[in-house]
Amino acid sequence: MRIAIVGLGLTGSGALHRLLEANHDSPLQIDIFESKRHLAHGFPYTPDAHEILMNSSPQDLSINPENPNEFIEWVETHHPDIAKTHRFMPRPIYGEYLTAKISPDLDANNVQVIHKQVVRVLPKQYESNIPASYPANAPFQYQIVTDDDNKYGKYDAVILAIGHPPYADHYNLLGNKGYIHNPYPVLDKLTDLDQSKKVGIIGSGLSSIDVMRFLQLHYPNDWQQPITFYIRNLPFTVVRKPNFNRESPFSLSTEWIANEKQHHNGYLPLDHLIKQIQDDFKAGDIDWHKMLDQYGKGTVEEIRYEVSHDDMMLERLQGYIDRMKPLLAEINVSLSRQDKERLQRDYLDDFEHFRNQLAEPAMKDILSWLDEGKATIVSGLTDISATESGFDLTVNGETEHVDILINTAGFEKHPKKALAQNPLIANLYNDNLITLDDGDRFIQVTWPTSQLFNQYYGVFDHLYLLGYWIFNTQFGNNNAGISYRSGQKVAQHILDTLVQ
Repeated sequence: MRIAIVGLGLTGSGALHRLLEANHDSPLQIDIFESKRHLAHGFPYTPDAHEILMNSSPQDLSINPENPNEFIEWVETHHPDIAKTHRFMPRPIYGEYLTAKISPDLDANNVQVIHKQVVRVLPKQYESNIPASYPANAPFQYQIVTDDDNKYGKYDAVILAIGHPPYADHYNLLGNKGYIHNPYPVLDKLTDLDQSKKVGIIGSGLSSIDVMRFLQLHYPNDWQQPITFYIRNLPFTVVRKPNFNRESPFSLSTEWIANEKQHHNGYLPLDHLIKQIQDDFKAGDIDWHKMLDQYGKGTVEEIRYEVSHDDMMLERLQGYIDRMKPLLAEINVSLSRQDKERLQRDYLDDFEHFRNQLAEPAMKDILSWLDEGKATIVSGLTDISATESGFDLTVNGETEHVDILINTAGFEKHPKKALAQNPLIANLYNDNLITLDDGDRFIQVTWPTSQLFNQYYGVFDHLYLLGYWIFNTQFGNNNAGISYRSGQKVAQHILDTLVQ
């Protein structure tokens, strides 16, 4: 039996490890397609500057379910100085840990690594042209085509663990001089900038903070002009501290969701979910409306208060949301269409504000640079245009000019807009192997097996897609632990249904 894993980041590594650790009798040949030479950690944790921090606590980052402290112990052994000084770990350090733990799997006799970029996946009997619909007896074996036009296969299962979409080009600036579309790795992209130039950063999220910290800490001298975050509205989310309370009452579970669905025609009523959370909040002394009023705007003043005060209620709320994360995908797919729309309209923005947290040390740095005039924040951004000397940004009806513009405005959520940057997604779309959701924002998959399907044929058995492209189904999957476990679940589905 032959299995292909396309992409060996965190998710692909989880799938590989589970396939190898299963003591099955049927021999497996596992081919890994990964164009990058650095394996097992993926784009977010690639070798890079140590100014780039995780926004998860170290005790949450072990990939060994039998030892939750494995990552902490590994850092203490291999990077004792960092273990002593960092309460949030540099992302490249986490990448080193992942590589160390997954590397033995790559030495297995039945594992082959092919350092090529996959551009197409085809059901084996269709090696060139895909019909609009497939015959009912079409074989579920697949062929892989790489960017040098070599073909590999037959594969009985293909796991597309392709991670993040490309960065969004909201202002059509790609290709212009002075525009840095994707800032990673920052050591490659941002090391040799002219410090006399005016630098602007689009956005103020996690990547924006990475970039600001690198520019301020890596260069030996001060920039001649302040570096500016350009944003559309209020800047930040909430500060995450290294440890917070996970002991408050928490009654949500997969069993509770299943019971609700059993009694409500296969759906989880949103009102019941909200009532359950409200009851937990009341029992745990969490005042949601107070938290929204005090921390829900993301202003600099709120961030300043958060880093200088220990608010036990905020810590309980963050701990509650952390415990919700493994359940978010199941909750999302269990809601009716109407309830899902209401959730997105009435609650999701506030929930995401508190779910997407910013590492405390990074935010202390940002506040310091704002106070010193080394950084500024300008809100009200509506448009950007390239000029011969740089970029003109329209902000509150006025124009500001920058020489260098760094894009950190997030990933492209619309597959159609990413076709030019991602040939694999382009071919999956053109070959009718994927189905987009109603807003054309994400790719739909079956749940919980994460298999692709289309409206003409149905489910493509054992053709899996994992990662951010399926965020609208697997909501909340931008989390290290969830990513790794997602790969393991898909591998288990292969073992349960294909391997005898």
